[in-house]
Amino acid sequence: MKLASSIIALIFPFAACVSSTCVKMPVMGYEIEAQKPIIPAINHGGPPAECGDPRTTLPFLRAWNAKLKDHLYTTNQTEMNNSITSLGYTDQGTTGYIFPTQELSTVPLYRLYQLCQYDHFYTVDKDEADAAVNKYGYTAEGIAGYVYPPWQNSSCGGVPLYRLYSVVTVDHLYTTSEKERDSASKNNYTLEGVAAYIFPF
Repeated sequence: MKLASSIIALIFPFAACVSSTCVKMPVMGYEIEAQKPIIPAINHGGPPAECGDPRTTLPFLRAWNAKLKDHLYTTNQTEMNNSITSLGYTDQGTTGYIFPTQELSTVPLYRLYQLCQYDHFYTVDKDEADAAVNKYGYTAEGIAGYVYPPWQNSSCGGVPLYRLYSVVTVDHLYTTSEKERDSASKNNYTLEGVAAYIFPF
């Protein structure tokens, strides 16, 4: 995954803020908005017909930049190392495991970045990803990986990846920890629902 937008952000920290597209994303009721099928492998009347092979998953790494107030998630160890050594991020370990390529019953986890607000954003909802680009000034950065969608529950063995958002710091937080979810909810973050189901760390 390219780090061009993050590098530009550090070299020209006010470049994007001149634009009128620098708009804060509102808190969203994500779990409700994402209830729509993506691929036919999902059987919405019950458990999926088939699930992906968890042995092919990769660690979904997490880092935090205290200066930019931004959480970064990636399966790319090289990107993580560069973010820590060159971009001011701190390693926060592994959030869980996701697929690097599409498996049965999985959907893409889209990755976006808002340069002006320094916010990495991840969603399985293509319409929501497009809205983030068109309405809130985010740049699409491709697909972070493949996950089980929120409407599938844990029928393939995954755990909830909770999504929270802080309008104060303009930061999206993703965690499988109920304790962290509850703690963040008391500290400026709003729970937006379950973003996806992933394999636990």
